[in-house]
Amino acid sequence: MATEGSLELSNTTVLNLYTYNTSKGVTMLLIILDVGAVVVFRVFNILLSTFVIGVISLMGLMSNIATIVVLSHQVNKSINIVFLGLAISGLCVNILSVWYSVTCGIKETTPPNFPFEPLSFIVMTAIIPKTFFVNSSCWLTALMAIIRCLCVVLPFKVGVLFTPRRTAFLTFGLFFFVIFCYSTAYFRNEFVLVSFPEVNASLYIAVELSKGEVIDNTVYYLGFVAVPLINMLIIIFCTLVMVIRVRASVNWRNNAQHGKSFSKEKQLVFVSGRESSTKERRLTKMVVTLTTVFIVCNMPNNLAYVHP
Repeated sequence: MATEGSLELSNTTVLNLYTYNTSKGVTMLLIILDVGAVVVFRVFNILLSTFVIGVISLMGLMSNIATIVVLSHQVNKSINIVFLGLAISGLCVNILSVWYSVTCGIKETTPPNFPFEPLSFIVMTAIIPKTFFVNSSCWLTALMAIIRCLCVVLPFKVGVLFTPRRTAFLTFGLFFFVIFCYSTAYFRNEFVLVSFPEVNASLYIAVELSKGEVIDNTVYYLGFVAVPLINMLIIIFCTLVMVIRVRASVNWRNNAQHGKSFSKEKQLVFVSGRESSTKERRLTKMVVTLTTVFIVCNMPNNLAYVHP
């Protein structure tokens, strides 16, 4: 007599289980491995982690370098300084993404005499440092949204509050502060040399060192739940305020212009003001677009960390 079942493992490998009861009362378990699923998963993983991510990262690397070169000559405006900080942070993310593709290639090829466990090597040298610059980009995006929001709400005071010098100090101070805060992850993770008798080798494996349940939980919920959610709420709030105020400004200008005649002098002033307003609206639309893309891309990541 035989009964059939199935088991799905974490790496999407499907095992077909067949249980046989013999005449002597001994149960025999026959496991048939779906080799095709393993091969497809590994090929997909290699293509995604080494080729697709590598190509996209190289393209981002070149575009960020071009952006940095252009913005470095336009630091007379506060918003351009924030854009420059974002480009530098994005450049670091792309460099580490390229390195991630390289380390994934190392993991798949498993070179001989490699002293590190491949997955631990990827985490410690690519994934963890990448989070430093990803989080710095998040807070620079929040700073950009705040500046543009104040430009719409307090157009005559924002130039005094955010001078180019103050903005440069705030941008790069925030950049290094966020990196420093998240770099403390290396105090909780380190390489430990572990001996493997079955392969007659010793490999360095990444181990997370517990500092106590209270400290571990505080670090997790503060660094991966509370702070990212605060960052997201700031960006959402500033984006909504910008959209509402820009629409109200456009409606007011349309109503003021409708049904009125101007002299030539007033027409010149109105046209000049309209051109300046158009530039501001375009800049605001660009910031709204960037923050919207940021919200859409980061919302799933933030929700994944928030669990009951």
